[in-house]
Amino acid sequence: MKKLIPVIVLAIILSFGVAFGQDVSYSVGVKAWLNSWELEYGGGSETTDPTLMIGPSVSIKHDRFFGGAFLLFTPDEYEWSYPGGYSEKADRTDLDLIAGYMFHPRVGGFVGYKYLSADMSWEDPVDSGDYGTIILSGPSVGVTGNFPVSKNIVLFGSLS
Repeated sequence: MKKLIPVIVLAIILSFGVAFGQDVSYSVGVKAWLNSWELEYGGGSETTDPTLMIGPSVSIKHDRFFGGAFLLFTPDEYEWSYPGGYSEKADRTDLDLIAGYMFHPRVGGFVGYKYLSADMSWEDPVDSGDYGTIILSGPSVGVTGNFPVSKNIVLFGSLS
């Protein structure tokens, strides 16, 4: 089922374009995100080194409406290291679905759904094992904006 999610999302986005007709633009690409992950425990916390997440990105736009789907994977694992050779690791997958509206050519708002799955494991000098899978999911809301720096360069960002 997990492998069908990108196919289902792509089918929904493409059917969105058929419903609106000709004035629809699509964007297909690769999204990358270099980030770290903080793990809190009993009054302390530990942060991983920056880890790359990368995966396919599909966006659609019609007039002031836009939508998208982004599926990111970790080619390498997040790793939390502790004294004595003990470490915890996570292999993470993120799925983001968004739909929004540009209130102004430079500013818009969106709603979405986030699904995060992380396979957690641990290692020490003597043994290793799996904790299982952490799944976090739920709705999201955010704003997006863009600013043209020159004729061919536009800075953009979002906060959710």
